[in-house]
Amino acid sequence: TDENTYNERAIKAAWDPNTPAHRMPFMVYAASKAEGEKAAWKWVEEHKPGYVFNTILPNFTTGEIMHPQMSGSTMKMAADVLTGNHAPLKAFMPQPYVDAGDVARLHIVGLLAESVKSKRIFAAARPVNVSDFIDVLRELRPDNKLIPEKDANDGHDLTQVLPLAEAEKLLQTYFGQKGWTPLKESVEAGIRNF
Repeated sequence: TDENTYNERAIKAAWDPNTPAHRMPFMVYAASKAEGEKAAWKWVEEHKPGYVFNTILPNFTTGEIMHPQMSGSTMKMAADVLTGNHAPLKAFMPQPYVDAGDVARLHIVGLLAESVKSKRIFAAARPVNVSDFIDVLRELRPDNKLIPEKDANDGHDLTQVLPLAEAEKLLQTYFGQKGWTPLKESVEAGIRNF
């Protein structure tokens, strides 16, 4: 994956009547994000506005929930698992996570940093799978018996996302971070009130 990569697989699957029904909502969501971003870049190219245009591309976002009635899809998954609803884990595909705070910081960089112009900033720390997520939840809530056992056949995301090093460097340069917020720290902030 590089700066010119869009989720063409999701776009194709969203239009394919043979895509399994349980996968279709995820494919349509991912396709709409990719198509929307492509359209935005096309508009910028055609109209050449007098402002800088950057996009921030977050992946599976974890972290602190800012509004108690709006837990979002990913941290809602954590709440579900902690209360014994394991259905969301069945739909989870291995993919990189990113902390919501890191996403917010990259939005600030994309908006205010003079050196960042016409960039697609990929926001993703490292790949995680269901087992990684379960391990973190068990470590944070060792007495919770509702957290399921790990699947021995859990897959791994082997995608190489080349622009991630550049995004991490932006966090280091503009915010003095060592790097991406660790998964445990991010999930801990997200389940604090569960």
